[in-house]
Parts: sequence; C-alpha cells; structure tokens
Amino acid sequence: MPTIFAFAGQNVFLDFIVIFLAKYVPYLFLLLFLSTIFSRKDRYAFLRNIFFTALSLLLSFGFFEAFIAYFIPRVRPFVAYGFEPLFSPPPTASFPSSHATILFTLVAIVFLLGHRKSAFWFFIGATIIGLARVYSGLHYPVDILAGAGLGLFSSLIVWFFLPKNLKKLEPIMEV
Repeated sequence: MPTIFAFAGQNVFLDFIVIFLAKYVPYLFLLLFLSTIFSRKDRYAFLRNIFFTALSLLLSFGFFEAFIAYFIPRVRPFVAYGFEPLFSPPPTASFPSSHATILFTLVAIVFLLGHRKSAFWFFIGATIIGLARVYSGLHYPVDILAGAGLGLFSSLIVWFFLPKNLKKLEPIMEV
C-alpha cells in the first residue's frame, strides 16, 4: 500500500478532522458559494450568474466527468489495495473525482465573476477537501488533479461563450 494512505486510521482525532473535511465541509463550501455569487441585486447579473453556474456544472460534472468516468473506470484506492477507507463512498469510479470537479468548477466561477479574494479562499478550501479525500483512501492524487482541471477548463469554456450582457437576451426572458 502506498504511504499516502498508510496514515489513515492511525490517529482518531486526525481521522475525525479528515472525515469532517472530506464528507461535510463540501456542503458548507456550497452554501458559501451561493452566498458569494447570488448576493447581487441586479436582475441581469443574478440571471447571468445562474446561467453561468448551471452551464459550467452541467459541462464539467454532467458531461466531461461522466464521460471520462464511463470510459476510464478506475477503482478506488481502498479497493485496489484492500484497506478500509475512513468512510464509505458512493459506488462510483475514482477517476476523476466528482467532488474536485464540482468544487473547482465553483472556484473558477467565483474567480471569473470578479470575486478574486474569495476565489483564493475557495481554492484553498477545495484543495484541502481534495487532500482529505485522498487521505481517506477514496481517491488517488491524480483523481483530484483531473477533477480540478475539468472544473477550471469547463468554466472557462462557458465563460468564453456565455454573453457578457444578458440585456441582449431580454426579449427571450420576457416570454
């Protein structure tokens, strides 16, 4: 077994912290994202943020991540090396990490919408959650890196193609 997974189960307090980070902090991450992005009073900015978020997540998680996981079904480390993970994951492929894909998509959205300081902290949070999922035995480090790359890449694609001014779409939105 690689040494990266050997530390799990050695310290009850550290395991508790890692489980909390890997399993529950992503929900807090999502709430912070929603409060950061959707606090806009401008109707068009609000709608644009909704479209941008939905399309980015659809492309990164709904398309790229699902496509890669289907064609590259990599087993999780705890299955490959025969050890007990810190908590039970869903029965899905390890590569790429769904959590990393979603979290880094949100990081890119925060950054691209101009919340630079918040994006830095979101990046740190997503990285810590990814490391906790590796420590837990649920992912290999490359799973997290691939998920991060998918999230960042997908958001940039959507950012490039989404109209910057939703007032151009006003006749469509009033139907």
